[in-house]
Parts: sequence; C-alpha cells; structure tokens
Amino acid sequence: MKERKKGKVGRPRKIPEITPELLERIERYAGLLLTHEEIAIILGIGERTFREMMERDPVISAVYKKGFQSVKYQAVSTLRTVIKDGEVRDKLTACMFLLKTRFGFREKEKTDNTEKTEDTAKQMLELANILKEAYKK
Repeated sequence: MKERKKGKVGRPRKIPEITPELLERIERYAGLLLTHEEIAIILGIGERTFREMMERDPVISAVYKKGFQSVKYQAVSTLRTVIKDGEVRDKLTACMFLLKTRFGFREKEKTDNTEKTEDTAKQMLELANILKEAYKK
C-alpha cells in the first residue's frame, strides 16, 4: 500500500493583495462601524481570513483601529459640543447610545467582579476629562 501524504484539506484561502486601496477601504468600512464579518463579506473573503490578516499584518490592524476610533472621536466631539452649546437632546442621546453600545462606556458598575480592560479604562478617563473641561467653560 502506498502512504498518502498528509496535507491541508480544503481549498486554499483567498488572501487579497495588500494595497493602499485595500487599506483605505478597510479604514472606511471600520469607520462605518461594520463588523469583521461584514467587512470580510464586502472584500470577498472569509471572516477567519480577515481576522488572520489583521493578526499577521500590524498595518491592517492599525488601519482598522484608526477607522473605528474615528467614530469614537466624532461621538466624543459631538458630546462635548452638545454639553458646551446646549444643543438638541437627541444628539446627546445618540452619542451616549453609541458610546455605550460600541465602546463599552457604562454609567454604573456591574456587581459582578469582571475585570475591565486597560483600553476601556483609558476611554472612560478620557471621556471624564473631556466632560470636566466642558463643564468648566
């Protein structure tokens, strides 16, 4: 009997070439708050492949984070403007919803003893400082 070589099963992954246009698209899609799965579908690859691309290439990961953080910056800026200028309550409500749902901000601590990540703590401190500055003016 012949021994069969053991190899990977299935078709090989389709990994797109990393071009400036691809990086721009990833940043734009992350700025629209699309999930990894949604971005992967648009790019025509699997979610697992997209996640592996982000893990393997720090440039892709940085571009994704930059796009995602741009929305956070816009939300915090709008919040600051609303607090300072006393604009429409709807904008404030929308920004708070966005900060809570997408960036993990919370008004109350949960009673369970789950540890917060360092990033979330930094985000909360940043927001607290911005709000303090706004109230001083």
